[in-house]
Amino acid sequence: MTIIIPIEKLSEETRPYFKFGSVSGLCIDYATNAIHGYVGGVEHIVFRFKDYGVYMDNRYNSYELTGGSAGILIKIHDCFQNGNSH
Repeated sequence: MTIIIPIEKLSEETRPYFKFGSVSGLCIDYATNAIHGYVGGVEHIVFRFKDYGVYMDNRYNSYELTGGSAGILIKIHDCFQNGNSH
């Protein structure tokens, strides 16, 4: 599954830094249900899933997350792709 978050949906606080590629260490924090990133060594919440009624859970999947001037791309991988169920 692929989730695309356009730059317009990112926090206003961090949006300008994405345009210049200054955000690093992007990751999903399951405790806050948000994407966090670092600007100049300071942690920021970049996107809150709860604002869209989405609850992220890592029990049955893994993910790849990339960010750039257009926004964020998340590729979610099912841990049970070979027909196994949870």
